Amino acid sequence: MSAASGAARRRERPVGNTRAQLKLINAAEESLARCGQLPPEQMRACETEAPFIAGAVRTVLPTNVVKALGLEALHQEAAKSADGRERSG
Repeated sequence: MSAASGAARRRERPVGNTRAQLKLINAAEESLARCGQLPPEQMRACETEAPFIAGAVRTVLPTNVVKALGLEALHQEAAKSADGRERSG
């Protein structure tokens, strides 16, 4: 195999298509559970699949995940996809 064909093969991989299975936990509740102030079984958690984007500087959570974890949104803005579509949660 030549270096050129190896480079062409690397370019064929879909970009931005890496996904990961995640288990998210309410961090405040986890801290309380570690201190013995909350039974561990009462910690809210959510398992979900999410895209993994190397170099991303922000994490966006869908509304259903925020609600499942009992989180409060500190900031909300419309998300813009690569094709220009905007979506707000």
